[in-house]
Amino acid sequence: MKSKVLQFLLSLVIALGIWVYVVSVVSPEYEVTIHSIPVELVGADTLADRDLIIVSNKNFTVDLKLLGNRVDLKKLSASNITIQADLSQIKEPGEHTIRYDIIYPSIVQSGNIDALEKHPQHITLIVAERGTKQVPVKVKYKGSVPADYVADRQNPQINHKTVTITGPVAELERVDHASILVDLTDQVSTITGVFRPTICDANGNALVDAAMLSCDVKEIQTTIKIRKIKTVPIVVEVIPGGGLTEDDVKLTLSIDSIVVSGSEAALEDLDQIVVGQIYLSNLLDSTTMDFEISLPAGVGNVTGATSVTVEIILLRELQIQEFEVMQIFTVNEPQNCKVTLLTRSIRVKIRGTEEALAYLRQNPNSIVAVVDCSDVSDGHNQNMDLNVTIRIVDGNDAGAVGKYTVMVNVSESTTGG
Repeated sequence: MKSKVLQFLLSLVIALGIWVYVVSVVSPEYEVTIHSIPVELVGADTLADRDLIIVSNKNFTVDLKLLGNRVDLKKLSASNITIQADLSQIKEPGEHTIRYDIIYPSIVQSGNIDALEKHPQHITLIVAERGTKQVPVKVKYKGSVPADYVADRQNPQINHKTVTITGPVAELERVDHASILVDLTDQVSTITGVFRPTICDANGNALVDAAMLSCDVKEIQTTIKIRKIKTVPIVVEVIPGGGLTEDDVKLTLSIDSIVVSGSEAALEDLDQIVVGQIYLSNLLDSTTMDFEISLPAGVGNVTGATSVTVEIILLRELQIQEFEVMQIFTVNEPQNCKVTLLTRSIRVKIRGTEEALAYLRQNPNSIVAVVDCSDVSDGHNQNMDLNVTIRIVDGNDAGAVGKYTVMVNVSESTTGG
């Protein structure tokens, strides 16, 4: 029984060996069909040198029915068979039919394989004249920033103002610009990023169906400034003097606030804009004054107004009388200087009620002139004018109107103190 089993197995091995020999040597012919083998187009640089470009489909595939040794054919597939079509023979625009070559991998003997059928037999493609066109880059936006922010849409910062589009001449006629799309939705800080351009027609529509249009710039660096906006009041400071206080005048501003923009940090502590001071001691009557609006660094003026006009109306009817002031004193004299008054009296205009002026007429020595010598420098018998502050020493609510100076002589101190 054991002997019969061994004989059976030996017979089976011999039969298989004979079958393999017959299939691979005695009867090598075997057919197989391989589908969708991609076609490699070579010589594209030659087309470009001739200002030509393919406008038809370039993704060709070929089906091959092959005859050959079964063992070799089993090694072939669409991934290791190379099909090449040479474009260098194309020299002018139009429809062209070109042949292709079949290149088998080195793992098989190509001489033992025949292509019984090829579908398609040739490659047919359309070639057009190739051109270039320089077009501007435009920024398109979608969405919007929050209500208390503003995006500088009009002044985007891009590193390419123009790009060059390459493609068929007929298609280039449709090209108007390249666009990049920036999403502003809920953005509260400056946007900086890289965006891919889209080729568009004059209506802003993307030319997605345009054959073989290409852009020389693949990415565009873009910055869109986004700033916070804030309404800030305009303030004019009133400096009492000349018998008047802030309650004695009415101020009317041509604009009482402006809208400004800037970073969160720049606007955080900006609660008002002081455009200037009104010294009531310098006013003789109701008048108007203009002040320039100056903003801190990093803050923009959204409103656009650069100045404000202030109408000043005096609410009290006061009288003005001139007095001769003899009481002139110097203060804050430097230790190394001697200051000598050359002016002995000053004619000063005092404004106040009739009652206050009557008191001063009776007590003229209540009006004193104080000369601040803080800014006096070393000198040898040099004369200079110094500003004078007029004071009424007894609490009278009258005050001096205008500005006054005295002349002094400054010399080196001989005492050192």
